[in-house]
Amino acid sequence: MLHTTVPLFGENSGEIVLRGINKETAIRFLLEHLQMDKTHTIAIGDGMNDYEMLQFVHYGVAMRNAKPELKEVADYITGSPDEDGLLHFFNQHGLT
Repeated sequence: MLHTTVPLFGENSGEIVLRGINKETAIRFLLEHLQMDKTHTIAIGDGMNDYEMLQFVHYGVAMRNAKPELKEVADYITGSPDEDGLLHFFNQHGLT
């Protein structure tokens, strides 16, 4: 059980996950399928279910509203969703 970071769901909500299966697992599977290296990866997250993914990818981005533990493993911190953080990150890094 992962404690959620979505304020709308309340302090005592969470996500049920399978041990050993996470977003990093999915990215590894996709990279293997596409025969690509992880140097081509960027991940953006704001919840603790994004922790392994941000640690794994070449460039991990945490949203400003993320928990401190997630921000610690990120390479970059962008604005929150309310601040159009994704749009600003994409614009700043030529991804639009």
